[in-house]
Amino acid sequence: MDYNSQPSLAIVKNRKQLNHIINKIPKNDSGSYVYINLSSENSKYLSLLETKGFREVTKSELKLDNRSKFLQEYVDLIGKLNIINNNNSTGLYSFNKRIWYSSYIPAKNRFTSDLPFILDQYIYSASVLKNKKFNYLIIISPHWSLIHQLKNIAKIMDINFICFEKHYRLWIHLKIERFRKLISLLFEMLTMVNRIFLCRVKLKNIVKRKIDCQNNHYIIKTFIYKSSFIENNEYKDAFFGKLTDYLKSRENLILLGHILNNFNYCINKIREQKKYVIIPFEYFISFSDIVKSTKTILFYKVSLNESDDIRFFGHDVSDIINQEIIRTRLGISLYHYMYYISIKKLSKNVITIKRFLYMYENNPWERMCIMALRKYSPDTDIIGYQHTIVSQAMANMFLSGYEEGILPLPDKVFTVGSIPKKIMENYGTYKNGFIEESCGLRFEYLYKNEFTEKNNQGNILLAPEGVYQVKAMINYVIKQLMLHPKFHLTIRMHPLLPFDSIKHNLDYNVDTIKNITISRHKSLLEDLKMADIVIYRGSTVSLEALYMGIPVIHFDDGSFLSEDPLFLSKSLKWTVSKSDKLTDVIESIYNLDNASKIEQLKKARAYIGNYFHPITEKNLQKFLYN
Repeated sequence: MDYNSQPSLAIVKNRKQLNHIINKIPKNDSGSYVYINLSSENSKYLSLLETKGFREVTKSELKLDNRSKFLQEYVDLIGKLNIINNNNSTGLYSFNKRIWYSSYIPAKNRFTSDLPFILDQYIYSASVLKNKKFNYLIIISPHWSLIHQLKNIAKIMDINFICFEKHYRLWIHLKIERFRKLISLLFEMLTMVNRIFLCRVKLKNIVKRKIDCQNNHYIIKTFIYKSSFIENNEYKDAFFGKLTDYLKSRENLILLGHILNNFNYCINKIREQKKYVIIPFEYFISFSDIVKSTKTILFYKVSLNESDDIRFFGHDVSDIINQEIIRTRLGISLYHYMYYISIKKLSKNVITIKRFLYMYENNPWERMCIMALRKYSPDTDIIGYQHTIVSQAMANMFLSGYEEGILPLPDKVFTVGSIPKKIMENYGTYKNGFIEESCGLRFEYLYKNEFTEKNNQGNILLAPEGVYQVKAMINYVIKQLMLHPKFHLTIRMHPLLPFDSIKHNLDYNVDTIKNITISRHKSLLEDLKMADIVIYRGSTVSLEALYMGIPVIHFDDGSFLSEDPLFLSKSLKWTVSKSDKLTDVIESIYNLDNASKIEQLKKARAYIGNYFHPITEKNLQKFLYN
């Protein structure tokens, strides 16, 4: 083939396929050989591509690095999908809407839907293709659902298309994905049947005895862990803290709980609980409810119509969205779906709910609760509590103007402070008075951590959050520090992502590197007291470190949206990417003069003070109803 006559596009998914392509094309130094690397495994590909004169086309070159613009486009895209679903349904909250809002795509949660990740890859790839200033383009590891769409663009643009992924392989991949969803659904069904049985056996008489059906009730919907029960069977809510005691003394309080681990242990503790009325949400669900709902989820059909022209940055992405809907069957969880039935039965048949308070993240279970309350308990005052940080990547926290009047929403949202309110209003569309500042119920301990002077002894703390995507950051930091013995790196893994679950997928064997250790401390405070600098990607540890006067370095992995909870602050904070030399940044922090450091520390602590407002009587009173 004459590679200079007709442009070519090659899709490669692994090193073997890349080797096959590279060996067939001549070396080129004119810059007309380009590639897009959509894989996180950079080191496996770069050297091969460089031998043939390939250069990477970056997002900044294409002017696709405007994260705020991407976020707005994505939020509006989901808003348009919600309008389509709303127009295809009938009634206040019809059956179709229940299916749609119990799924992950409209929730905009980056951890449960691949759609923003897929859209980012598509816009990146399509922009290079349509620019057509290349002789050869290699796209490394695009999401499988994009291959058909990229092939169509190549055909329209008269570009030779090369792909090793045959149609039958994609078909098999789809079937495997669907089978996994089926197994997951059946597992959820069996787990929930077991939980309902335990609730009936162990709590039936106790719940009936504790509930006062004659009075109005204040419901807090929360999550319960084994660790929620401390000494003498005392219950300590992990999310609402002091507020539970405050409301208990003033209202007919019921804690509606979703037990996240050690269900049998927690049920026994709930049974022995004397201070609070705690009821698992499964208590109100029947076995027949489970069977009917499982059948509904298994056999529903959802897809966009051919007339639905959905555009993202001007590109028609209807086919991509349909592919994701088909692949995931909207990603409905039985647990989320059953919240509607639980709240329906609680509010219709058991008690009168005056106020319903829950953690606001726009997840599917929240929308099921709201839909049930609006229909069966329309007088209930519904309050969402934004309980943690808000980063730019948390698109689920931002509402589109297209969604006004059609989404199941609370009456009001209380934030932990003024800065999350500012972020939500900056990136979302809300009516006046919908968002109000309250206090950081989970972060009272922050103000107990006093500032301590650091001696710049080379003690670096790496604090990944509990998601697999932190692998790129861990690899980067290890590579940068492993050959510098004057720096000692401590890696404190998140409880949801133990080091053993990720170490075999790292590029380096930490066990053989003398200046790197994995933290064994139970308390984060112990690690922070030893650290000169904290490196993070999206962890709340960054805010805790700053408040203690510890400089922080944010690792920007180049993702389509920033995970940085401090993205609006620059005080005592630095940023690195994979192309930066980390040791230079660390030395610049160590060389910061004392006056500048103190000035930046004051600004950082003031920022965090505005991020998490203190727990005061005035702020707690906001959660009471009149």
